[in-house]
Amino acid sequence: MITAIDFLKEGIQLENLGIIIPWNKKANEIEQYGNPVIEIVNTDIKNLIWNNAIILGGLQLNLQTQFRKSFASEPKFNSIFGYLSERDFDKALLHLVSYFGRQGMLIKKSNNKFFYLWVFNDVEVKLGKEDRFGSNFYLQVDFIKKTGSLFVLKYWMLTLITAPL
Repeated sequence: MITAIDFLKEGIQLENLGIIIPWNKKANEIEQYGNPVIEIVNTDIKNLIWNNAIILGGLQLNLQTQFRKSFASEPKFNSIFGYLSERDFDKALLHLVSYFGRQGMLIKKSNNKFFYLWVFNDVEVKLGKEDRFGSNFYLQVDFIKKTGSLFVLKYWMLTLITAPL
């Protein structure tokens, strides 16, 4: 049986289109998946937007990914996000707990900045709130590379923060 976690290892599944956008592909390759709206912000930044995408077992939102040439000479697809209303955030939290079969780890940075985190091998799913220029509720899925000292430090700190005293 193929599970949600199996799909996340490969990429992000757009359920309404019946496709998986694979991780680690270049921008021009990702443009071929699901006919996204292409938004050229400037010579450095290109956004790809999938309107009314359905992901993770039924969540519907506008998804986007951003490619920045200043970060890498050939940036690759490793993150996708979308914004939610406060009402949809509460529904999404209940949905993800049911879909993944467990509560996400709560990472609280302040009263107005927090996220729930689910980690599956090379993929992180975050559902959170951030107060920048008003309240923003978001869902973000990241493909992470588990090598190097930054990864080790990040997960050591998460373990330290969430370990029982």
